[in-house]
Amino acid sequence: MHLTMQAKYNLVMQTMLNKLRTYAEKRGLTVNTAKSEVVHFNSKSVSPLQNSFTYYQIKLRSLQSTRFSTSTDMAAQLRC
Repeated sequence: MHLTMQAKYNLVMQTMLNKLRTYAEKRGLTVNTAKSEVVHFNSKSVSPLQNSFTYYQIKLRSLQSTRFSTSTDMAAQLRC
């Protein structure tokens, strides 16, 4: 199963990841962090190297993309 979350701000993205963790814990679900990633869209976005998003204190892979045009600055794709 794939889950995609979008956010314009770093704090919002990390908050959503934290809430997902709580939700998953309560329901006995897991997220495969090795297959999960955060994609930064738009050239104006802050460099992925400056932002570390975590799930269970595991740093998620971060990619930069100017290929797609979107109103959000980042999207997290998680594999459950």
